[in-house]
Amino acid sequence: MVNNRNAIISNVRSHLRRLAKSRKTRMVTADDVHTYLDKQNKRWNTNARLSVIQSAFSAPEFRAAGETASQREAARYRKITEYRVK
Repeated sequence: MVNNRNAIISNVRSHLRRLAKSRKTRMVTADDVHTYLDKQNKRWNTNARLSVIQSAFSAPEFRAAGETASQREAARYRKITEYRVK
């Protein structure tokens, strides 16, 4: 399970880097990770998802750069951190 989790986190980080490069602001959020996990059909409980999100953004290449409102229906208008990718 640990190797699988590490592989998923690595894939999430790769996805976030590609996504950031395609955006003018180079910013990504946890909403982007949730969208990615949904597309990968990862139907995990909230704690498992948050653990993956926290691990993905713990890499030094992701720097907290501000806050924005979540656009996901489950977290509508809650403040979430935006991360800038180096």
